[in-house]
Amino acid sequence: MATSSIGSNLGAGSGLPLQEMIAKLRTVEEQPLILMRNQNSRYTSQLNAYESLKKSVTALQTAGKTLQRDPDSILDRDKHVNVFGTTSSTVIGGEGYMTATTGNGAIAGQYQITIQQLATRGVHSAQLDGVDRYEQMGTGGTITFQLKGDAADAKPRTLDLSKLKGTSLEEIVKGINDDKTLGVRATIINDGTTNHLQLSSADTGTEAEIVNVAVAGNTEVATLFGNLQQSDAQKAKDALFTVNGIAITSGSNSVKDAIQGITLDLTATTALDPNDPNSAHRQLQLQVEDDLTPASDAIKAFVNAYNAVLTQIDTYTRYNADSEDRTTDGVLSGDYTVRSIQGKLRETLSPTLSEGEIRTLSKLGITTNYKTGKLEIDETKLNEGLKDHAGDVSALFQGENGVVAKTNKITEDMLRNDENGLFFNRTEGIKESQKNLEKQFEAAQQRIEQTMATYEARFVALDTLVAQMQSTSSYLTQQITVLNGTRNS
Repeated sequence: MATSSIGSNLGAGSGLPLQEMIAKLRTVEEQPLILMRNQNSRYTSQLNAYESLKKSVTALQTAGKTLQRDPDSILDRDKHVNVFGTTSSTVIGGEGYMTATTGNGAIAGQYQITIQQLATRGVHSAQLDGVDRYEQMGTGGTITFQLKGDAADAKPRTLDLSKLKGTSLEEIVKGINDDKTLGVRATIINDGTTNHLQLSSADTGTEAEIVNVAVAGNTEVATLFGNLQQSDAQKAKDALFTVNGIAITSGSNSVKDAIQGITLDLTATTALDPNDPNSAHRQLQLQVEDDLTPASDAIKAFVNAYNAVLTQIDTYTRYNADSEDRTTDGVLSGDYTVRSIQGKLRETLSPTLSEGEIRTLSKLGITTNYKTGKLEIDETKLNEGLKDHAGDVSALFQGENGVVAKTNKITEDMLRNDENGLFFNRTEGIKESQKNLEKQFEAAQQRIEQTMATYEARFVALDTLVAQMQSTSSYLTQQITVLNGTRNS
């Protein structure tokens, strides 16, 4: 609040409480500013409320996307799980042989599995008699590796030694390991007296086997790498296993989709006698069963997210009929936009199938409380529906006009960040109102200061006039007293 420009001397001459009167006049004049400040605070509260409500609607949208069949982008295909097609797996027959992970498309059933051989990496070794791992070997040159699975026209897997810090064995090994495109790993092993260079395939399986190493432009390095040898035991191997009697070969011990939608991670062979190549094998049984938990959890999460939006709407639009000044009402009380959000959200709950045992959400045990508008779940009905009529439930949520499609469409329209977006439109309107209010506030302040300046000028004149009158009165009184005294004498 501004203060008087004439300080605290006003009224000193007349003795009148002019300074106090000026302060009271300012209080009266500034009443509109108080109302404007309150309105600005309300605008800010409304913006905060809409931001919070927007986050809740975004959470509802996310919950809806969890229920959809396919991801929004093909890039998310491996991350997205269709909750209405999830399964769980159990391996029976022994621990430590393999694990199984089910994913999209896995079919419930039983599978008999035996594991004859694990996939391994090929290894090439060279004994380095008299070679110091830190000693430089010539200058420059290249090392080119060829893997069995390389196409004839594939880009050469070449390490340029001139780009390394040096040509010592230590630097060459580091250069090989740093270049992931080579498909080769290198290490130095010391047996106590002699260093050994070992090259291995970066990946398991025969297709990743190193079949040729060619050194050009450096005789010393060529001699060293020319000593690389490989025994039969060091050769790369593919994983060999059977599923329901069908023989399968894999270059990796992590096998995807040999069984649809299932990843098998092989960790040991099932030979009863590992030392006998003709040994019989134990049968592992993989049991795959439908898993209702992800779908049930996702539906509950969607219901909770829906109810969270309604809870916020109820809070922000609260109306207290007993309040005279409306200070206890919600910050969005009477706001049509919020009520339109509530109405649009109800549309997500209206899918109806033309056939099937479960055609509506209520048949699945999801009903609307007529007092609060919130959703309630009968978990017994929900679980029975998922167990006995999974196809109907999936269609109800994932169908062309199902809950997911309706939720995506409605929330996307609400959350658009342009003039067609419901939240964007409303908050931009509030921000514009705030700007206009700020202009009104500044103009009102100027008017008040002008008015107060007029008041102060008049009060200064009044103070001066009264002081003069009081001085004149005092003088006249004094003169009369003198005259009376003279007359009496």
